[in-house]
Amino acid sequence: METTASAYDAVSREPSGWGKLWGGVALAAISYATLIALQVVGVIASRSVAIDANIVLAASELTAGCLALAFLAALGGKGIAKPSLKGMGTAWKAAAWLFIADGTLVAVELTQIALGIEPFDLASNWPARLGLLALLCLGVGMLEETAVRGLLLNGLLARMGRTRAGVYGAAIIASLAFGMMHFDFLIDFTDPLQVAQNCLKVLQAGMCGFLFAAIFVRTRNIWTVITIHAANDFMLLFLSNGLVEAPVTTDYVQTGDVGSAVLLTYVIICVIYVPFLFVGKRCIDEASPWRGGLYRPANQPAPQAPIAQPVASAPAPAPFAQPVEQAERPRGKHARIPSDLAGPSGSTAPDHKELT
Repeated sequence: METTASAYDAVSREPSGWGKLWGGVALAAISYATLIALQVVGVIASRSVAIDANIVLAASELTAGCLALAFLAALGGKGIAKPSLKGMGTAWKAAAWLFIADGTLVAVELTQIALGIEPFDLASNWPARLGLLALLCLGVGMLEETAVRGLLLNGLLARMGRTRAGVYGAAIIASLAFGMMHFDFLIDFTDPLQVAQNCLKVLQAGMCGFLFAAIFVRTRNIWTVITIHAANDFMLLFLSNGLVEAPVTTDYVQTGDVGSAVLLTYVIICVIYVPFLFVGKRCIDEASPWRGGLYRPANQPAPQAPIAQPVASAPAPAPFAQPVEQAERPRGKHARIPSDLAGPSGSTAPDHKELT
């Protein structure tokens, strides 16, 4: 009964995780509010000074991403926010199917360019554009992964990660939130084509988000998913926005014939992304239940100093053996000598044999 009571007391002393959850949600919201404010300032500044739109995007994403990383460390996630190569091999191996899917989409785009379906005019400053695009993708990866997988997912894990089912629940909720971040609220909701594109974009982003969440749970390092996210975006954009003179846009929904083509593309992508669910499941199954990098167990009471026990006195040394009086030798024919008095032949003690 004493052991059961102490175990119950230990569980009841555990933090609930609500503080980390709401703190993570609030800091993630502040990070995105900062991004919006920086972009508004950039747009206003570009009216008086000629500034490349991609420069404004890259600067605002990198700044907001660094702020989110600082929030993650301040909330208790220094261990998961610290740049490290630990787990990179595992993460990139798990993301192999993601890059196969990206390669397939790039191959389709190259085919369209080769057939003349898509125009392609190489930008004169394409090396600089590729470098700027790399910074932009890094900033997007830092902000989205730190806000969603760092602050939100770890807050959910602090609350739900005591069991494997709770880890799954936290990953699914964070993935749904990531998908809804790609929802366009400005579309014409009376147009079925736009609504279908919107829903499929949310589904596609959510499936990708589940893979990222599972990889993070498996590696417990935010930089594994930051680098994968940045590489994924770079692969998808380097042709259309790096080599070509065109600004990076986030218009996920189109109308008319273009909208139909976009809808078909989303259907194909969602089918290609189905294996992400199985890869993510395997990553979570390989990891033990975890309450996230923000969670800290309650301080256990300091162990009590052992009570001094009286030192037992050393036993008194045994007295010197007193000489044993020689037992009287039995007399008489066929008398036997007790075995405890018998000795070797020729000694003063009798042998183990009959006396004749």
